[in-house]
Amino acid sequence: MKKIKIITQSGSDMTAAMAEKYGVHVIPDIVIFGDTQYLGGETITAAEFYDKQDKASSLPTSSQPNMNDYISSFEMYKDYDEILCITVTSQMSGSFNSASIAADDFNSAGYNAKARVFDSEQVSFGMVFQLVKAAQMAEQGFGCEEIIVELEKIKKNIGVYFVMSSLENARKGGRVGKIRALAADILNVKPVLKFEDGTVSDTGVVKNFEQGLCKIAEKYRTMADFEVGECYVFHAGNEAGAASLAEKLRGIKPDLDIHTEFVGPVIGIYTGRGCTGVAFIKKESI
Repeated sequence: MKKIKIITQSGSDMTAAMAEKYGVHVIPDIVIFGDTQYLGGETITAAEFYDKQDKASSLPTSSQPNMNDYISSFEMYKDYDEILCITVTSQMSGSFNSASIAADDFNSAGYNAKARVFDSEQVSFGMVFQLVKAAQMAEQGFGCEEIIVELEKIKKNIGVYFVMSSLENARKGGRVGKIRALAADILNVKPVLKFEDGTVSDTGVVKNFEQGLCKIAEKYRTMADFEVGECYVFHAGNEAGAASLAEKLRGIKPDLDIHTEFVGPVIGIYTGRGCTGVAFIKKESI
């Protein structure tokens, strides 16, 4: 049976508990406040991040793992058969390119393991479904090629819908993707957003945040594969919003296993406090 290691970065928002459970190695992205750097998911918690961001005079920045970070991580598992590194979307980060160059260098060094890199075309909890599936398949002895075939199927059926308190940070950070409703803050309305095909776009506009949560729940009702009994409700320091959304989802599917988690520091730079949403598996016909 092949010995496979799954590697990702902290922009996936895979928690330490999940990483330990599934045996996933998480490389930290770096979050920068002025002259101070923090390792995402390691030296600053999500709650601490939002408190610090609220008080900051300017938008913090982030830095993806560099080529040496990836090579060092690959070398930890050089005696494995294969390594699969799953990165955040290449459309919004250089991580996929850095990891791919690192994999080429690692593979030319003559180690037993061979590294592959996969573009999740997602961030945060849109990645977690892929990471869990990859880790489960690795545990069962499937090779990277077989895992990647399955991941290509899964990533086309991941639904990620969310609403943000403000688009200010997204604009400042240049992460507006295909959002058309950039004047939403001025008009005092809330765009309902989705993350799909590697970038963010809007699916409609509502009058207030609570209506946004209702719209997201309706997306789940009409699009979710109900045979998949779990989803991820994520929030950027908005426990009340997450609880409200979870209640709406359970009204649709009472036995739904809802994992409620923080949006981590790397993605939280651009969402700002308040963002709330859900990641789920869509029906294949959608």
